[in-house]
Amino acid sequence: MDATEQVRRFEEFFSRAYKGKVLEAIGKGKSFVVVDFKELLGFDSMLAEDVLDSPDDGVKAAEVSISSLDFPSDVKNFRVRFKNLPSTNKITISELRSAHLGKFLTVTGIVRQKSDVRPQVTTSKFECPNCGNVISVLQLESSFREPERCGCGRRGKFRLLVKELVDAQGMVLEESPDELGGGEQPRRVNIFLKEDLVSPIADRRTNPGSRVVVVGVLKEVPVFIKGTKSTRFDLLFEANYIEAVEEDFYQIEVSKDEERAILELSQDPRVYERLVASLLPTIHGYERIKEALLLQLLGGVHKKRKDGGTSRGDCHILLVGDPGAGKSAILKRISSIAPKGRYVAGKGSSGAGLTAAVVKDEFLGGWSLEAGALVLSNNGLVAIDEMDKMTDEDRAAMHEALEQQCYHYETELMFADGKTEKIGVFVDGLFAKHSDKVVIGSGCELLSIPSLPEVLTTDFSGIYPVQITRVNRIKAPEFFYRLTYRNGRSIMVTPEHPVYVEKNGEITTCRAEEVKVGMLAPSPRRLPVKAEFDVGENEKLRKYGLFLGLQCSEGYSYKSIKHRYSEFGISNTNPEISRLAEQVMAEVFEKQPFMHIRAATAQKATMALLTVRMSSKSSYQKLEQEVPEILKKAREKRVPQLVKSGADSLKCAFLQGFFLGDGYVDGERTGFTTSSRFLAEDLQQLLLQQEIYSYVETDNSRTAKYYKVVVSGLQSYRNFYDLIPDMDLRKGKIWKLLLRSSNKNNDRDVLPHSYLADIRCAYSDMLASS
Repeated sequence: MDATEQVRRFEEFFSRAYKGKVLEAIGKGKSFVVVDFKELLGFDSMLAEDVLDSPDDGVKAAEVSISSLDFPSDVKNFRVRFKNLPSTNKITISELRSAHLGKFLTVTGIVRQKSDVRPQVTTSKFECPNCGNVISVLQLESSFREPERCGCGRRGKFRLLVKELVDAQGMVLEESPDELGGGEQPRRVNIFLKEDLVSPIADRRTNPGSRVVVVGVLKEVPVFIKGTKSTRFDLLFEANYIEAVEEDFYQIEVSKDEERAILELSQDPRVYERLVASLLPTIHGYERIKEALLLQLLGGVHKKRKDGGTSRGDCHILLVGDPGAGKSAILKRISSIAPKGRYVAGKGSSGAGLTAAVVKDEFLGGWSLEAGALVLSNNGLVAIDEMDKMTDEDRAAMHEALEQQCYHYETELMFADGKTEKIGVFVDGLFAKHSDKVVIGSGCELLSIPSLPEVLTTDFSGIYPVQITRVNRIKAPEFFYRLTYRNGRSIMVTPEHPVYVEKNGEITTCRAEEVKVGMLAPSPRRLPVKAEFDVGENEKLRKYGLFLGLQCSEGYSYKSIKHRYSEFGISNTNPEISRLAEQVMAEVFEKQPFMHIRAATAQKATMALLTVRMSSKSSYQKLEQEVPEILKKAREKRVPQLVKSGADSLKCAFLQGFFLGDGYVDGERTGFTTSSRFLAEDLQQLLLQQEIYSYVETDNSRTAKYYKVVVSGLQSYRNFYDLIPDMDLRKGKIWKLLLRSSNKNNDRDVLPHSYLADIRCAYSDMLASS
C-alpha cells in the first residue's frame, strides 16, 4: 500500500472512530491522541500490517491524515500514539536482535536509569551567502549536520537561520526479575523519549523503579571508537508510547473473583493462622518470624493525630541467626511475594548500588542518576541478605533512607550555578509551595518533585553537577555537631551524618560524632561553577562588577521613605580609586555622580575623605532589585547572588573592586578584610572558583571583630597576582610575596601520615641496603 492510500485510509479511520477523541485532545491543549491498535486491526488489517512492518512511514501517514481533516483549529505537529500491539510483536529485552530493526515492538521492564530532559535539534535551516537560498536539513543522526553544497555550487560556511528543538530524554529499561530464568542476568536497552512523552505528568510516572510498557521502533546507533565509526552498532528503542504498569499495593486492581475469594476468606475464624502457615510452608517452625514478616507485608495505617503528631504504618525487621537456618530462603520468598520486592546480597552491595549512583549518560551525553535497590523498591520491599558482610561505609549509605540524617537549618547550601541559600529556608520554601505533595512519615516529611536545582558533587576524580531528587525535614535531635575545618569553614550536622575523611591512605566516611581533631579531609582545588548567564568579555559588565566590588567594600546606602530620598555612594582616601568609582558609576547608571570632599583634620583624619555620591531613586531601585545584599549594614553584607551565578568576567571584576576597597598586603600575607563573617566565606568561595585557595581567620586586634580572607599556596599567589588590577600600587608588594613564597614549601596538598610512615621505612631500608 503506497503512502497516498495509507493517508486516505487513516483519514477514514479517524473520521469514523477517533474524531471525537482528537477534538477532545485539541480542546485540552494536548498534541497527541492514543490509538488502540486492536481497533485499527479490526478496521483495516492490511493498513495495520503496514504500520507494524514500516512503523516510521505508517505513523507519519497517520499524523498527516489528522492534519488534513477538517478541524476547527489549525493542527500542527499532532502525534499519534499506538498501544495494545498484537502479542506477536511483544518481545523481551534479551530477545532483541538485528532482525527486529525497524519493526514496531512492545517491551516491558523496570526503569533503571533516567537522564534529564534536554532540547534536541530536529530540523535546521541554513542560508547560502552567495545566492540567498534557504536550505532545510533534517537532523536524524546524533551529530549536527550542515548542508554539503548549495544549488549555486557553493560548498560550506552556510549561515544558520533557525533550528527547531524538541524536548528529549534518555532512559535505561531493565528486564523484570520475574521474567528471568534461573541464573539469568537481566538485560538492558536504551529508550529514547521526546515531545509529549517527556511532559511533567509523564515524567512523574516513569521514575526509576517504575515498571513500564514501551511501544516503539528498534533502531541502530553507530558506535564510535577514537573518533571513527565502528563496524559494531548499538541498539536504541525510539518510543512511540509509554505506559506505567500497576504494581505496588496502592495500584493493584482487585478483580471480582479475587474480591469474592477475599471476602470468603475473611469469614474464616482461623484466617490469621492460615496466612502465617501459607507464607513459608516448606520451612518448619519460625511462627513468630513468619508472623512478623506477614505483618510487615501487609503494613499498618498511616495515622496523623490532631496535635500534629504522626505514626507511620510500617517498620524495618532484622533477622539474626546461625548459618544454614534458612534466613536467605525466607528473604528470597518474601521479596518474590511483595510487589516491587527486591533481593540483594550484602557482600555484593555497595552504597551506590543500594541508594543511587551518578553514571555517565552515553547516548544523550551528560550525567544521570541510576537508581539503587532502595529507590527501585519505593512503596515495596527490599530484602538485604548478609548485612554483617557489608562495609561500614556501605551501611552508612542506607542511613538517609532509614534515619533521615540531615544538616542544621542554618547550614548554607551552594547550588551548581554558584548561588547560595540556607538549607532550612530552601526546604521550607519548597514544602510551603508544594504542600499537597508532601509525604508524611514517622518523625519526618518527604517531598519529591521534578525540576529541582542542581548541586555540585564529586567522585574524587572530578566535580560535576547533579540534580536534587528530593528533600526532607525531620524533628531536630537534642544536639548537633559543629565541624570546623582548617580553612575556617564549619558545618553543623546530626551525630550520625557521614563526613569524608582520610583513613589508611584512602578517602572514606565516618560518622560526625567519630571525627577527631587532626583528621585530614579532602578539599577542592577549584569549584567549577556553571554561570547562569554568561555574556563573555563585556566591558560594561566588567565596569558593573568593579562598581559592585567597590560598593560592597567601601560603599554606604541611605533610604528615607518619609522624605522620598535615596542615596548611595563610595568613600575612599585614594584619589585614583575615587576617580575610578566616579567613572564606573557614571557608565553603569548613565548619570553623573558628584564628589564630596571632607578635608583632613589633625584630630580625626590625616587624609581627605573623598565620597562619590549618587542621589537617584531609579538607580537605587535598580540596586534593590538586582543586588540588595550590598545595601545592608556592613556586618550583614554578602556577595550578591547576581555575582555568584554570573560570568567569570563579572566575578573577577567584583574581586578586583573589593580588593581596591578592602584588600590588604602586609609583610607576610595578602587577601581581604571584612566585618561580615558570611561575606568572608562568600569571598573565599569566589576565589576558589578562580583556583585561589584561602582560609578565613578572626581578627580580634581591633575594637570590633573582623575577618581576614588569607590567600595561601604558591599557585594561589600566582593566580591572585594576575587578578589584581595594575592600577593598584600594592601589586608590587604581592609580587615580592610571590617570590618569597616560591622559596618555601607551602603546597596546599597534605601527605597523609600513613604515607609518611611508609616512606620513612622505605628510606631506612634503602640506607641499610646501601
